[in-house]
Amino acid sequence: MDSDSYNVMGIDLGTTNSCVAVWKNGQVAVVPNDCGKRITPSVVSFLRDGILIGNAASKKMTVNYKNTVFNCKRLLGHKVTDEEIKSDLSSLPYVIVADDDNNIKFQIETSENETKFYSPEEISAMILRYLRSQAEAFVGHVINDVVITVPAYFTEAQRRATSTAAQKNYQRAFRR
Repeated sequence: MDSDSYNVMGIDLGTTNSCVAVWKNGQVAVVPNDCGKRITPSVVSFLRDGILIGNAASKKMTVNYKNTVFNCKRLLGHKVTDEEIKSDLSSLPYVIVADDDNNIKFQIETSENETKFYSPEEISAMILRYLRSQAEAFVGHVINDVVITVPAYFTEAQRRATSTAAQKNYQRAFRR
């Protein structure tokens, strides 16, 4: 493999927006998404006929607010009972419930008779999967290695939750 075709990407998984960059033609290139934008809203919207991620999902935030998840990164690694996120939980338009271990779950109505529950890690994994697909389309080959940023203030539980989200996209273990 020559120096211009490294098989690595970097992802800034953000609370509001995310960004992915790759090594291409001897330099770092920020990958445009399918709308041509260099940043992608960290939003997932569940519709009756599918799932939207990014720009398309952000357009559904007002009309499909109960089934459109945003600000998910803020909840990674937290329990429903954690004091530091209680005000966040009460201000979100979508339904959040606790599982048997007080883990956060987003309640999504997928059809008239079906309800599904997703963790913050699962929503983050969807965003990461979308970013990975955009990067692979940009470079024209599979990318096997990724670096994902986390804020310096993240707790160990939040770092583990981010790693769990990433592992849902890759078969091999991640190093932290």
